[in-house]
Amino acid sequence: MVRYITTSLACAQTETALIYDAVSVLARAIDNLNKVKPIEFRPLSCDRSHKWDFGNSIINYIKMVHFDGLTGLIQFDSRGQRSNFSLDIIELKSTGFVKVWTPEYGLQVTQQYDVTVDEALASLRSSVVRVTTIEIKPFYMKTDNNTYVGFNADLVKHLAERLQFNYTINLVGDGEYGSFNPATQEWNGMVRELIDKKADIVVGDLTINFERGSVVDFSYPYMTLGIGILMKKPTNPEKSMFSFLAPFSGEVWMYLATAFLGVSLVVFTLGRFTPYEWVEPQPSDPDDPVLENNFNINNSFWFSTGSLMQQGSSVVPKAVSTRLLASVWGFFTLIIGSSYTASLAAVLTSSRMQSPITNVEGLAKQRKIPYGCVDKMSTYRFFQDSNFTTYKQMWDVMSNADPSVFVKNNAAGLERVRRGNYAFLMESTLIDYHTARDCELDRIGDLLNSRFYGVATPQGSPYRTLFSKAIRELEESETLDLLREKWWKTDIKCEVEQTTSELNLTAVGGVFIILVMGLVLSLPIAMAEFCWRTKKVPRDKRVSVDRERKFCHIVCVQGSLISELWKEFRLIMSFAGEQRPMPPDDYLVSSSTPL
Repeated sequence: MVRYITTSLACAQTETALIYDAVSVLARAIDNLNKVKPIEFRPLSCDRSHKWDFGNSIINYIKMVHFDGLTGLIQFDSRGQRSNFSLDIIELKSTGFVKVWTPEYGLQVTQQYDVTVDEALASLRSSVVRVTTIEIKPFYMKTDNNTYVGFNADLVKHLAERLQFNYTINLVGDGEYGSFNPATQEWNGMVRELIDKKADIVVGDLTINFERGSVVDFSYPYMTLGIGILMKKPTNPEKSMFSFLAPFSGEVWMYLATAFLGVSLVVFTLGRFTPYEWVEPQPSDPDDPVLENNFNINNSFWFSTGSLMQQGSSVVPKAVSTRLLASVWGFFTLIIGSSYTASLAAVLTSSRMQSPITNVEGLAKQRKIPYGCVDKMSTYRFFQDSNFTTYKQMWDVMSNADPSVFVKNNAAGLERVRRGNYAFLMESTLIDYHTARDCELDRIGDLLNSRFYGVATPQGSPYRTLFSKAIRELEESETLDLLREKWWKTDIKCEVEQTTSELNLTAVGGVFIILVMGLVLSLPIAMAEFCWRTKKVPRDKRVSVDRERKFCHIVCVQGSLISELWKEFRLIMSFAGEQRPMPPDDYLVSSSTPL
């Protein structure tokens, strides 16, 4: 601390003593002039060029004044400048006052850096450092016993242990970080408390920028960060029981059904038209030579179904035309089946819905989702002063938004994001902390810029060098990394999401429904086929079961259709009857093969 001390100055303030000596000089000059020539006073007009006749005389007599005043020897040179005065500039050190300037030798600064640092350290250790900050997770969190825990609370503790000083932590009165109000030409928040010397240091999430650096000093940065985009994760749509239909749109399913029907009919037509599909049956009857065609209407549809399901069928084309059609249909079903399988795996196992915005450029181009930041803070100033095209465009949108997209603090921004349809431009350190503990939140894209946190001190404070040195030592010893690991990587509730997840019954329930429907539908069809075939057999030649001999034979049973159903059911339940006698010839002639 440098003070200006003048000789003959007792307890009076320097300014008061100078005013007293100045009045004394004027009084002595007027008195000396009046003794030689009586002074006459007459009114003067500012509009005229007349001057007072005694003006130059008084100036000359002032230069001749010579006496000892409160501020020392009063004497002037020919130019009217004070001369031969006694003035020393001294500095208060631990050993007492030391002169650093004299009129004879000028400024004499011979201090060594190590000596200055040692004196500042001694001053720091002999005082209680007042720390001002803001309560915000994970930097400062108040406990039940009115103490603070968090990243910055631990940082202050490590700095105090390394530099051996005592400290107190107090929250800033207005709850603000520190911004300049052009209307009032004043600062607020923690920066204002440093300016007013109500606090010695700020250890918190205070961003280093040029505007704040012009009124306070910052130490070596202890954390690097940037601006990120915080949004609410899109809600996963509920999977329906018929999610297996999702790989294809309704239009594709319609065209697929049309293609299936069309190919089946074309196969039937070609099979009947081409002569190479008409062959003799095996074995053939020489007495009654006939040709048969496998591509009846039933087999044509079964052939198309087998190819579509990648299972094939027993119906094999023989003509070139039908084989060509079968090859094209097989290639078509191969591509369709592969595409469906690939899409089905993604649809059924997808665990999260893709966000409509993936980076800052996407955010700037759209207008459906509003975005903003904390009002009048560093992020606000960044967009306001940026010359980058994308950021200027974003600033124009934010500044003209109605209602306003700016919020009072980070807590208000987080709450607005949780309500949905809002993107919050926030510092990445806070985004990383909250996204790891609130699974509804997500950071979008990369960081917009780089910025730093540092310990802030009043301008000219000798403590800044000490804190910078201590922070570098903590960085080299990996203490800062351990603190970040402690407060950001522990107590994590939201693990990194995988791109796939296990399937539940809801996602594949529709497949089971179709299977059950097929089973249920096949039973009455089989019963109808049995009844139709039984009706073709005369009553005296229907099949019965001999339970003693355990095989089927032709007996004359005057039974009804219900009795035949019951006998067939008993045959099925006995798990026997792998062979059955040939039906009567007249039945073979009169009946038709289903497929």
